[in-house]
Amino acid sequence: MLSCLEIHNFILIDHLRAEFGPGLNVLTGETGSGKSILLEALDIALGGRVQRRRWPAGRDQALIEATFELPTSLGDALAEVGVSLGNGGQLVCQREVGFKGERWRSRCRLNGQPITQEQMHALGQVLVNVTTQHQGTLWTDPEAQRDILDRWGGAALQAPRQQVSTWYSQWQQAQAALQALQTTQSTQAAQQALWAYQLAELNQADLQDGDELYTLTQTWQRLSHGVELRQQSQAVYQWLYDSDDERPAATDILGQALGQLEAMGELDASVQPVVDLVRSALAQVEEAGRAIYRYGEDLETDPDTLEAVEQRLRVLKALCRKYNSDLAGLMALRDQRQVELEQLETGPQHLENLQAQRDRCAMELDRACHDLRQARAAAGRALVAQLQPLVRHLGMPQAVVDVALVPTSPSSQGSERVVFQFSANPGHPPLALGEVASGGERNRLLLALQACISQAVATPTLIFDEIDTGISGAVAQTVAEALYRLARHHQVLCITHQPLVAAMADRHLRVEKHPQSAGRGIGVVTLDWEARQQELALLAGGVGTSEAVPFATALLAQASQLRAHLAG
Repeated sequence: MLSCLEIHNFILIDHLRAEFGPGLNVLTGETGSGKSILLEALDIALGGRVQRRRWPAGRDQALIEATFELPTSLGDALAEVGVSLGNGGQLVCQREVGFKGERWRSRCRLNGQPITQEQMHALGQVLVNVTTQHQGTLWTDPEAQRDILDRWGGAALQAPRQQVSTWYSQWQQAQAALQALQTTQSTQAAQQALWAYQLAELNQADLQDGDELYTLTQTWQRLSHGVELRQQSQAVYQWLYDSDDERPAATDILGQALGQLEAMGELDASVQPVVDLVRSALAQVEEAGRAIYRYGEDLETDPDTLEAVEQRLRVLKALCRKYNSDLAGLMALRDQRQVELEQLETGPQHLENLQAQRDRCAMELDRACHDLRQARAAAGRALVAQLQPLVRHLGMPQAVVDVALVPTSPSSQGSERVVFQFSANPGHPPLALGEVASGGERNRLLLALQACISQAVATPTLIFDEIDTGISGAVAQTVAEALYRLARHHQVLCITHQPLVAAMADRHLRVEKHPQSAGRGIGVVTLDWEARQQELALLAGGVGTSEAVPFATALLAQASQLRAHLAG
């Protein structure tokens, strides 16, 4: 339960500490006294949205702390949002909000340890449930009504809901893949023709070697200058080995030098290394001469061979320019086109496989939606069975409530809209709540719904903000009894202007404005018996009137007897 709410420097509040107890806690006070500010502060402490426009000038740093005393039985629910309940069972939720101009910063702490705002908000959903008379979306939003039914259904709906979500996700993925492939195939004919043409062109070129262009260039150079190269090779041969003119060849000169050196070696052995060098040089020059002679003899000068090389060079250079690539890149492109065309040929089979997968997911989704619809229908009947007597007990004896399931296209949430229906008069078929229920009827329906849901959801603290607006007399008494019954199993905080409701409180707090040095402040006072008499008299018709105070006294005595009866 919420044991304490402490607020510093928030909107109209300088400092406020409100302590709450188990059972029914009632907050009363004049209109505009600040009751709703307390609920807003609690919502912000539990990760709610901060609205800068709500802050007056001069209040740029607020601190709000909500302390909860919780049973260990809530441990599993807290674990689902990543919170561990300590040995003491106490959670201190603290939030600090600071503004600088329109920019703001926020810090959340749980038992002194920093946590994110998202974590605090998730924790707040476990700890507190707030019901207000202005919950208009409940009456018009099928999603909100579906969420109420699914919360009521509890574990029985979790498995089919998960199945629907899983198969819907898989169906979406299969459908997206199928549409992507169909889009590809719609433009595939032109693409396939282009790739086939490129592959044929590259295959015709018979590309085998990435260095072929360099090799062919060298061959062309040799063939196109064959005569010149032969003449030059003959000249070199003559210089090295066989001179025809008066000038001696290199071998002749080296031979003469070698003979002279050998003669010198006979007189001086130290010349022998030079003899060896010249002898080796003579042998190498002779070999070079023979090699250049063979080179000249083997040179081709065939015009047909030269034309074939030039034609091949033209083909390869044209392909390189066309595809802006070298030969190695052309060979890689050829292999890539081969693979891509093979994949295109398997496209129809892949399309059939995707269609089969999509259809299977759709079939499984339909089956899961059917199971979820059956589970929701059963939960709806059970909810109506419990809700109907509560609604009639709350002053609507002829009312009929129903939960209708309207078929829709499958989605991740199922294949139906959930519509809560209501009829206040016999003979009139129930229609959607937003179309037929009045303000007072809606408030009582909210209370009845919350009473039902609270039995299925272990939320420790339930808050009702002026849920009794628009009712009076005997109906107000039944609402007060319903709140008190609900408070036997949950802590209930109720903001009310109804003396009949306030009289049933286990703890009565009055919210009041009081003068401060810097404007107006807000305080909370826990009322004793005498103060409660005065407060109930004020709610009933005014302090000090001859009728109001005795009425308030009688109301408290009657409420005390009724509480004892309901508690027993």
